[in-house]
Amino acid sequence: MRYRGIYRFMAGFVRTDASAGSAMGVFASDREARKRACRLIRRGRAVGAVLCLFDGQGTVGVLTLGSAGGGRNVLPSTWFRTASISKMVTAALAVGLTRRGLLDMDADVSDLLGFPLRAPKWPHVPITAAMLLSHTASVRDTDLLFHPEYSPEEAAERLSFTGEEPGKAFNYSNEGAALLGAVLEKAAGEDLDAILHKEFGPDGTYFPSRLPMDAQLSDGIRILPRRKTLFSGSADSRAASAAPKRPGENWNRAHGGLCLRAEDLAGIVRALMTEEKYGEMRTDVIPMGKRDPWITEGKGMFILRYPESGGRVIYGHQGLAYGAAHGTFFDPVSQRGALILTSGCSLCREYVLTDLNRAMIAEYLAPPGEGVWKKR
Repeated sequence: MRYRGIYRFMAGFVRTDASAGSAMGVFASDREARKRACRLIRRGRAVGAVLCLFDGQGTVGVLTLGSAGGGRNVLPSTWFRTASISKMVTAALAVGLTRRGLLDMDADVSDLLGFPLRAPKWPHVPITAAMLLSHTASVRDTDLLFHPEYSPEEAAERLSFTGEEPGKAFNYSNEGAALLGAVLEKAAGEDLDAILHKEFGPDGTYFPSRLPMDAQLSDGIRILPRRKTLFSGSADSRAASAAPKRPGENWNRAHGGLCLRAEDLAGIVRALMTEEKYGEMRTDVIPMGKRDPWITEGKGMFILRYPESGGRVIYGHQGLAYGAAHGTFFDPVSQRGALILTSGCSLCREYVLTDLNRAMIAEYLAPPGEGVWKKR
């Protein structure tokens, strides 16, 4: 709490140079909507950002501001490494494989992996894909993600566990979600990108090295304690990044490696909002407890009951990495959604969601009939 207060105080002095970029849809036609959106992004101290509103029919508005790093402006076509939003998309891929008869989310993943995956204190309790995607596998994060050279079996041998019985307690784990990628690849017999493209179309990649050389991938820029680029999206950096391994070996991409453009992500989240087969992802699995009393973990997505959501349940996910904060959230009742992808911004927050993401929910997922949606 003390650190959060200091960070929030310091963030108030960070100068934002996020100048207005392009505007489409409601942000082009409605000056007040554009003004409010720019104010929201600048209050989040964003270095650069793209904000996209969508509903069940398509895109409602797109606004870009500021820098993607390296002297580049954020454009509607800018790619972003979506961080933990990847987990929600990966969970949707698991649903798709289940519908195709290639995966049983409640079965022991050891059978697919080809080696036993067990919590040492609970050797007779199978760990399932459903546990990995809902953070109930009792996996505790260490430094495994800094060792991409490990095989899935070598990574699994080094996993740390909390001691709780798998399936009974919530413990947010990047490493558990990452290992799910290898499970999905084993089930499908192809790599994560191939699974993604079969489920949602040809756009997006879990491997930055596969982006076209002329693609603009945003940097990740920390604004405090001093501005610094923590992740480079340059073509040279992408080329030097880890190349995809054979299917079943890519165990460290599913948790946070997915690269998308704003409208690519909007299309995926629109499917999660409108298509019946993804409805099971919105099932309450387990509360986050002290981590955030307003959020329940679903099957790969957050289920939010924040006061600013107007008494309605909001679904989605947040992504935080390399100084950047992203978020995408939707209301399946009103069929409205909003997302923001940044190159870097204030990470001020109480509990899980950043102030910027909570402000976006309050602004755009307000009760029906309010705000920019009246212009639709």
